[in-house]
Amino acid sequence: MAYEVAAKAAVGAPDVLGDCPFTQRVLLTLEEKKVPHKVHLINLSEKPQWFLEVNPEGKVPVVKFDDKWVSDSDVLVGILEEKHPEPSLAPPPEFASVGSKIFGAFFKFLRSKDPSDGSEQALLDELKALDEHLKTHGPYIAGEKITSVDLSLAPKLYHLDVALGHFKKWTVPASLTHFHKYKELLFSRESFQKTRPTKEHVIAGWEPKKRYSLSYRQESKTLGRLFLLQHKDSLEWRVNFAATCAAELHSLLTQRKQQLAKEDLRHRMLPTMLLIDQSGSASSEE
Repeated sequence: MAYEVAAKAAVGAPDVLGDCPFTQRVLLTLEEKKVPHKVHLINLSEKPQWFLEVNPEGKVPVVKFDDKWVSDSDVLVGILEEKHPEPSLAPPPEFASVGSKIFGAFFKFLRSKDPSDGSEQALLDELKALDEHLKTHGPYIAGEKITSVDLSLAPKLYHLDVALGHFKKWTVPASLTHFHKYKELLFSRESFQKTRPTKEHVIAGWEPKKRYSLSYRQESKTLGRLFLLQHKDSLEWRVNFAATCAAELHSLLTQRKQQLAKEDLRHRMLPTMLLIDQSGSASSEE
């Protein structure tokens, strides 16, 4: 019997699989394990009533197990591994978190308007760390055998490639040769080809998030909204998003403090400036 999977539909194309990397992760797991499944595409801007009845939070992906719909891609992958242990996709515990900070760093850099805020370098540092890991342990995260860590990273690296290339004209340095070989290895797998969204739909999915103004006032109001817009469900995403928000808030508060300090300095200097101005005016009149 095939599992039922509720997945995000593409923005502007409700009959086409959408751009959610967490949904693709679950679909990749099903494909790699050769588990039959049926996909229900959900237009997240107009969620059908049946979907909200079985999944009141309205999140994707969700999978139906024994008449119960279950959400959270981390949970779903764990259940699938337990119910279908062959082929095993379980990673060695020491490699379970490899590359886990890349998506959060990508998200921050994508939205950044300040070239000097360190977001680009933070992403490069994470990519270099992955490249070094692959140099020692590749071609996949845990060697010759693909694991759930690879299936989690693959959609995120695809989004990174497409979104940064489109919105920032930015590409991963060619010097990270092990990273590029890894990416090509992932993207060429049959499971990835069958489940990947088009580049156009990835761009359309990120467009509303990229458009947000980065002004201090609007930034403080939109951090929470971005979480809802992204429709993310996994614990990994929540941890990364919380870290990103904390870093963003720290940066914003620092900028605001600097701005207030400058304003305070101007106010304190004003009487002195007026005296100097008055003194200069009197001298010139004489």
